[in-house]
Amino acid sequence: MSYTHHIVLCSASMAKLDEESEELHQKFLEKDIDLPTFVQKYKKLRTTYHKQALLHLAGQTSLC
Repeated sequence: MSYTHHIVLCSASMAKLDEESEELHQKFLEKDIDLPTFVQKYKKLRTTYHKQALLHLAGQTSLC
């Protein structure tokens, strides 16, 4: 897999995780899910998002 292809996949994955966390947040605001469920799921989504962001950034800086 080329570096460019990896960048596109990583960016798409991060966008999907960001969208999922926003949808979860909206469900919480609408009281469709309770606080403990929201915190557990939101934390997992955001942790995964930030891990991918760091890997993405590390990959970019290693090419400089």
